[in-house]
Amino acid sequence: MEIKISMRHGHLSDATQGKIRAKVQRLERYFERLTAIEVTVDLEQPNHPEIHLNVSAEHRRDIVARESADDLMRAVDGAVQKAEQQIRKYKERIQDHHRPSGSLAGIDGVANEPPRSDDTDSDNTDSDNTDSDNVNPDELANLDESNG
Repeated sequence: MEIKISMRHGHLSDATQGKIRAKVQRLERYFERLTAIEVTVDLEQPNHPEIHLNVSAEHRRDIVARESADDLMRAVDGAVQKAEQQIRKYKERIQDHHRPSGSLAGIDGVANEPPRSDDTDSDNTDSDNTDSDNVNPDELANLDESNG
């Protein structure tokens, strides 16, 4: 992945550029297919620097994040956080599209069971069958008489 750092209206030391490069490089942890990151540091207002991030990824248009703050590193952190959020959202959307439709397996403990049909045997006398709509009152009376 290529990282390009450019400045407007000023100059940054190599040490500061290295710190910015290290912070921006963290984005690769969230999405492996990043191809390039362009960082533009605007120092037109020295007390309020502005950071522009342009992140390029395979098969995706660029992710753009801007942040300004009272401190340069705070602005870098904010811009990286915004880009990270966009990358996570994009990655989640991609993963959702690749899941088979209708599959609920693995989501909040929901098992992927076949749906129960309405034409089940009426002779089923399991004790956990509590569906009162399918029970005939006459059959219940006959059951009680035979057990009692």
